[in-house]
Amino acid sequence: MRLLLLGLLLIGTVRAQVSPYPFYDIQKQSDGQENFMTILNSGLASYVKRINLIRKAKDSIELEYYVFNKDFSGKVLIQELVKAVNRGVKVRLLIDNSVAAVKFDRYDAEVLIENGINFKFYNSASNFRLSAIQYRNHRKVFIIDNMEAIVGGRNISDKYYEISREENYLDRDIFVTGPIVKTIKESFNKYFNNQISNTPKLPKSYKVQPRNYFKKKNLAMELLVLSQSDQQKLVDLELLGNMLLSRTTPYICPVTTFSTDRPGATPTSGAKPNYSNKFRYLRKTIQEKVAETNKRLTIESPYFLTTRATRKILRDLNSKGVDIKVYTNSLGSSSQLYISSNLYSDIKKLLKIGIDLNLHQGSYYERNAIYDPEVKKSKWGIHSKTILFESDDNKEFMIGSYNIDNRSSFFNTELGLFCKGSDDLFEVVQDDIENRINKGMKVISKQEAKDNETNEPANIYGYWSEKLIKMKILTLPFRLIRFLL
Repeated sequence: MRLLLLGLLLIGTVRAQVSPYPFYDIQKQSDGQENFMTILNSGLASYVKRINLIRKAKDSIELEYYVFNKDFSGKVLIQELVKAVNRGVKVRLLIDNSVAAVKFDRYDAEVLIENGINFKFYNSASNFRLSAIQYRNHRKVFIIDNMEAIVGGRNISDKYYEISREENYLDRDIFVTGPIVKTIKESFNKYFNNQISNTPKLPKSYKVQPRNYFKKKNLAMELLVLSQSDQQKLVDLELLGNMLLSRTTPYICPVTTFSTDRPGATPTSGAKPNYSNKFRYLRKTIQEKVAETNKRLTIESPYFLTTRATRKILRDLNSKGVDIKVYTNSLGSSSQLYISSNLYSDIKKLLKIGIDLNLHQGSYYERNAIYDPEVKKSKWGIHSKTILFESDDNKEFMIGSYNIDNRSSFFNTELGLFCKGSDDLFEVVQDDIENRINKGMKVISKQEAKDNETNEPANIYGYWSEKLIKMKILTLPFRLIRFLL
């Protein structure tokens, strides 16, 4: 036992040296550092919580997202941020400039800046620089007055908050108050002030193409306008969202760990031998938590793309008697065909390891209250990034932005908030994951699955599996680019 404790102490010491503050921080209640956490399983509750926090902000608001859409949810938050600016609150917004995800252009940026929002893009490398554009900022951060924060898997778009009629995601966030928020804020500062984060070049077409400029500027100005129907929609959402929030409970986290990757990676730094030690911190933290697990490991991730090294870690865990349960998307519930292709190609390997593999089928998750019946008919997928680490004398969980794939391990910057020692918090997270799994299907073989509720045979590709032929045709090309997925 003494050797085990010494080993864990040495791991923590090494981690602190490799991952300097504010990219790694451990805070303990026993040292007077009380952090309160509330689990936000409901997307609607999580969205209304954001609105409430903006409205109560007095000094500062920081937002950092991989996706920030200009749909209903995005427009409402922008308008709330502008109102906050008008009452003297300092607002900073950092959005990743990925060609695959960014919805804001220079005209939108101009509107935000004109309305007092300090706005930057992360990594605005040209799309022609194929290596440079791989290094994306995938973090999701929402901070109010240096005292309260929301982190987790949700970006800003209707589908993350269960209000889209086309597609929705089951996701998960943590609302946290306490001294760990200062660490999260310091990490935001590092990202916002990094040389790879830049204020966008504002359009100059008003000088040479005034008609084109004013047309695009007028479209951008729509960010500041809500239709009458959207105003009523917001009222309805707030009523239901606040009711759902009233059912959530904050608990003290006895041991809180925040871990995040370092910003600023480029193809040059990525090619150097010390890249991993200098930039990739969260992956190492997760690996250490996995190594300490001796009873059960539960993973909920929208993507489950393993490497040879990952499979060895899981195989070693299984040989030590650790139960490994995974919940991820089927083809029918995923929007990423290339990820699904590699998952189905790996099924035999994963089952051979001894993994209890479960897939989301693509349907509405009945536990979450929905304001619009039409939303229930949409395609539903998993987007939460949660890991449960269970040992004989310890329970810990992580909620963050980290997917189980190569992008999160090697290219995207990610964050994770860990809590150890609270049975109450752990149970809230575990109960929701187990309920989701019970609505899904268990993989039996490469071609077989059974419904977890009925125990009847299920379509292993999910309810919305019309993409099957296309996936099979593209399996080989998708495997060739696996290292980028």
